[in-house]
Amino acid sequence: MYFVVNKRLKMGKGKIAAQVAHAAIALSRKLDPKDPVHKEWDRKHHAKIVLAAEEATFTKLVPLCDHVVTDMGLTQVPPGSQTVLRWLPRSSDEVPAYLRELKLL
Repeated sequence: MYFVVNKRLKMGKGKIAAQVAHAAIALSRKLDPKDPVHKEWDRKHHAKIVLAAEEATFTKLVPLCDHVVTDMGLTQVPPGSQTVLRWLPRSSDEVPAYLRELKLL
């Protein structure tokens, strides 16, 4: 599973953790446990890759992701801020180049 954090927002570590958790929870509601990709991901101990992107790159990735976390604005960021993007688990040979180019958070 891949997550991309919006670096422009300069969120604290706890805020980032919470936003990534929101994305993961949304995924748990979507996955079909019978799907072969999910089975492979489950067998590989639920790998999670957290990456970061500057605003321009983050914005370009929004239409390519499976889920966007949008914050309510109760703490560190303005309401409606897009904080994290998520991609469904996939086999390593299916990871798109645009994700491979990003740096780990």
